[in-house]
Amino acid sequence: MAGAIYSGFAMVLNIVIPLRRLYKLESYITLRHLNNMANVMLATGLMVAYGYLMEAFMSWFSGDIYEESMMVKRAFGPTVGPSGRSCSPTCSSPSCSGSGACASRRYCCSSLRSR
Repeated sequence: MAGAIYSGFAMVLNIVIPLRRLYKLESYITLRHLNNMANVMLATGLMVAYGYLMEAFMSWFSGDIYEESMMVKRAFGPTVGPSGRSCSPTCSSPSCSGSGACASRRYCCSSLRSR
């Protein structure tokens, strides 16, 4: 909802600011109106940013490898991390006792954060 309000206000401002000057509507659409619209955009932009940050935090905090993988892929693209290395949910470290699957159900990859 906040994202729709944010984008709607951005579109209106992009249209109103040039038309205000072109049609000499400065006495009808004052700087106070534009300032109030900018304040609404600031508030809704902060709400959208908070929503995205909470989504990333919850995927990290949940500890679910699939949720975490989805967020990493959303942030960095189809490769796992900025290094471009591909990882799998299996590892060959001694802590996994040779089973191939990590006991903590987390990726064993240096490009993901260690736990």
